[in-house]
Amino acid sequence: MKYRMTDSAIVDTDIAAQHWDESSILVGNRQVSKSTYEHSRLHKSRKGRYYLERWNNHNSHSSAEWVSILGAARWLTLHGHELPQDLIALAEAVVE
Repeated sequence: MKYRMTDSAIVDTDIAAQHWDESSILVGNRQVSKSTYEHSRLHKSRKGRYYLERWNNHNSHSSAEWVSILGAARWLTLHGHELPQDLIALAEAVVE
């Protein structure tokens, strides 16, 4: 999927250098994202920038937004992923 970002850059999730899926929890009889009732997937672009792709099950609208390296480290930690090499230095700043 291709998205135009706020700075007019275009990202393509199909060619991202890396991507990580969200973790989910069971609420009633539905699986929902651990961080929000929207779904999200973190991507690292081929140029090394992080962005979140978001969507929900109620409509077909999806979007993407840039996230800071600290935001990426927080998202990865919340969803149980190991931090990639370029974010390791932020590990102590993410969890209190």
